Formats: sequence, C-alpha cells, structure tokens
Amino acid sequence: MLGGQFRMVFRLSRFAPALALVLLLPRVALAQSVTIFQAQSLPRVDAEGNQLQKRPLTLNPEGVSYQDCLDDQRIRFTLSLSGFTANGALEVWAGLSGNTCADQVARTGAAQTCWQVASGLPLQLQTQVDIPVRTIMKGARDPKATDTSAAICGAIDLTNISLNFHYYAPGQLATPAVNQAVPIKVDTIGPPPLSGVKVLPGDTRLHVTWTAVGEGGVQDLTGVSVYCAPASGATGTTTTTTVCNEAGTTTTDDAGDAGDAEATTDLDAGCKQVTSTDNASCSTSAFQRTNDASTGDIIPDNAFDEKYLCGRLSGNTGAGVTADTVAGQPLANNTQYVVAIAATDSFGNRGSLSSGLCETPEQTNDFWNAYKQSGGGAGGGFCSATGGAGAAGSGAALGVVALTAASMIRRKARRVRSGGRR
Repeated sequence: MLGGQFRMVFRLSRFAPALALVLLLPRVALAQSVTIFQAQSLPRVDAEGNQLQKRPLTLNPEGVSYQDCLDDQRIRFTLSLSGFTANGALEVWAGLSGNTCADQVARTGAAQTCWQVASGLPLQLQTQVDIPVRTIMKGARDPKATDTSAAICGAIDLTNISLNFHYYAPGQLATPAVNQAVPIKVDTIGPPPLSGVKVLPGDTRLHVTWTAVGEGGVQDLTGVSVYCAPASGATGTTTTTTVCNEAGTTTTDDAGDAGDAEATTDLDAGCKQVTSTDNASCSTSAFQRTNDASTGDIIPDNAFDEKYLCGRLSGNTGAGVTADTVAGQPLANNTQYVVAIAATDSFGNRGSLSSGLCETPEQTNDFWNAYKQSGGGAGGGFCSATGGAGAAGSGAALGVVALTAASMIRRKARRVRSGGRR
C-alpha cells in the first residue's frame, strides 16, 4: 500500500513542471464579437415597446419615413455578445453612409462627423435595445447640433446612415476593438407637388386629372392621393350661365316683362342655369394649417388622410382619379369643395399639397358636354352619367335611333317586293 502511494506521488511529480508552466501562462482571450439578429429586417416598436406592423414590401418597409418619424417609432436590435470583459463598454454611434466612426476624431472635436446614439449597454450574452428613429437621424444635418424633436421629421431627404455598434476594451476608449455596422435608409421628404391639375364635376363625385409630376417628373412615384374639404371661401370667379340641350333654344319671359329688371326670367324646356366657380385658387380652413414649419407647405400624414382623403391612385401610371367619398361620407351635390392632390413615394411619404381648386359636384344630364368643354376631342355622341334625367335622355336618343333603323328596314323590304329601286 505504501509502495503504491509512493509510485503515484512520483508519477505526479514528473508532470509538476508542466502544470506549473500552464498555471503561469496568461489566459488566452476569447474572440470578441457582436451579432445582430434579423439585421436585414429589424422589428419596429412604439414608445411602449409594442411591435408595429411595417409597410408593405412595395413601400420600402425597412427605411425610415416621414410618418415613422412623426409616430416616434423605435427600431429593435437584439444583440448576441461573446468574449467581452465586464469592464468594457458597448456604445452605438451613427454617421453618414460608409462612416464607421472608429476614428476618435470622427466622434469628437471640430471635425466630428458622427453622433452618439446609445451608450452603457449591458455586456451580457444576449441583450436588446430599442433605438428611436429620431435619435438615429438626429445628426444627419449637423452632427454637432443634433435634433431629436418632431421638427426633424420632413427635414431629411433620402440619406443612408451607418449605425455602428462599438465595443471598447477596458481603458481603450480611443479605438473600438469591435465594430458591427447596420445600414439604415432615411427619407422623410415626399415628391414635389403635381402640376396641371384639373377638376370636373360629376354626380356626387369629382373627376381629378393632372399632366405632370413636378418639374421634369419624379422617378420615385408610387401613387397619388386626392383630398377634399368644403370650401370656406373662394378667390375664383363665380359665374352663372344658361345651358340648353338643343341648339337655338333661348330663354323666354312668359310674363311678357323682359324689359323689367326685377322680373323673373323663365327658361324654355331643356334649358337650365348653371352656377360654377372657375379653377382658381380657393381656400378652406382645413388646408390652411401646416405640419411642416420649415417650408410652410401642407404635408399630409395619416391623421390628415382620415379627415380629407377622397380618392387615391396606386401605382406610377395613370393621370386621373374619381373622388367620391370623404371621411366615410359621399360627396354632396351642390356643395363646393376645395380639391388638392399629393404624390406618394416608395417610402410611403406624401409630398406637399398642390394648390387648391374649387369645384361643385352636381347631377348632370349629359357628361359629354362637360367633356367637350374641358377640351375633349373624341367623336360625338351621348355619354350618360348617373342620374334619372341623364338615363332618360339617353333612352330617348336610343329610341330615335331604333325607330329610324326600323323605318329603313321597312322601306328596303318594300323595294324588294316591288322589284324596283328608289
């Protein structure tokens, strides 16, 4: 037994120098890394941490839009960390595209080009941080004069921001030991106003057209929104004219007092008086407010849509919209509306409103007349709009055509029977 113990001690003593050497060697540091889950499609949350539904794929869901900024959304980053020591530091810095912010001069001093987004993040195996989009974009205009208020919304045109997650080893704050970058696209300015806008009346609806998108067109166009609000005052010229269905029909004075200025003018059958306001600029208290202090323009947002959106075109083709409903109610005949439109880009941003135009929906007997008056050049004929009178007028016209055709057939049959020609 004693000999066995002696042999064990002897054998261990043979490895003592090697064990001592292992104990004296410094520990090998593990590789330090930062992994960001779902970096290509990061979740969005509100100020309370509730996850939000992002825009459709057709409207750049990963970019930061004007509405995202107004809503004060957050982007949620889930990080997996490894190889860090407890006394290190994990911070987040932002700079314009391609800027890693690794150089200390980029983060401080007169030549500063980056702005700090977050600091003091916990060094643990997995951590989660929600960063407001306003914080991410706060230094895009001036890294040394940042702005996290709602005023930054609508001030940043298409910009690529590089969000950098830095790990600094203990006592080594000049240069990060690890940097993990995530690109963020920001665009809070929509397309320029549409031009060549025209509005024509219809029965409980308005027909809105345009000819061009801003100066030279807009490459990033995904739709057009139309807005309607009852007019509170119009600067256009209001005129009253007499419109007759048949050429040569005139107004008459059945009372025989045509020379009396106070007499009431009677209209022949088939004539009516139409009061309209030309498409000059007109006003409404609804469109006088502004949510863009930098330009004074009206920039529609979701709240504005809920109140005044009356028509919408999706896609980048087409040049017309029929507006028929506003705030869940159909447009009312004989009510004057101010109509304005705004284009939408691939971030879902609406551009500033075009100038307002005044028009009044009305029941029309023959929409063809309105089409011809607006410059339409297609062939002649009846084009009935909704409404009893219009339907009756078209029916009468079709009846005349049918009777004429029947008469021609009868005459041809008589010629065949008599064996002669006329």
